[in-house]
Amino acid sequence: MANSGVPRASAQMVRLTADEFEGLARSFAIQRSSEELSWAWVNPPHSASAFPPPVGYLASSQMAVRPPARLSQAAHPQGESVLIEELHSEPDDPALLPAPPTLTLDTLRLHIAFSQTYRTPVLILLGNSAADSWRAWGTSEASAYIQQCAGMSGGAQHPPNIVTQAEHPVLGGPCCILHPCNTAEVLAQMLDASKLEREGKGQAR
Repeated sequence: MANSGVPRASAQMVRLTADEFEGLARSFAIQRSSEELSWAWVNPPHSASAFPPPVGYLASSQMAVRPPARLSQAAHPQGESVLIEELHSEPDDPALLPAPPTLTLDTLRLHIAFSQTYRTPVLILLGNSAADSWRAWGTSEASAYIQQCAGMSGGAQHPPNIVTQAEHPVLGGPCCILHPCNTAEVLAQMLDASKLEREGKGQAR
């Protein structure tokens, strides 16, 4: 698997200082600013708090992704049997065939922020469900998307508790955060899966 060049922690969670993280992150953002999945460095919001302000974070451009919850339902054996039954009951006249359902894509943005607790970068998934009035993804949907990317890139599956809900290290508010031990592997799988999907769309045209 190609090295993604992302500032990241290994399985041993190499510790960084906030300044080291910012330097690596800014360099990465410059290198990837013109790519289809681009990244930008975002400075932290101004805070009047007496505590040291948080370091900024990396933000990806917005992606359109297949809804992970619906994908997992479609792969269920019961769902497969229903699909098989529908295929066997299709009319002979192609004009009478129903139009294929339109798949509404969810949106996903990725943040890479510095964890003051672990002293290492953490990956944050900010997804929204198009089919549910753009409701924010929960941990089950974020975990399902990670498993989906692992499958597309040929990587190993991850434990179901790989994603937890926690406060955004910079912006506050609840978000889905990947366990720091898995940041490097999972992000590489996401980038590989995104590239494969874009190449597949290009060939389909």
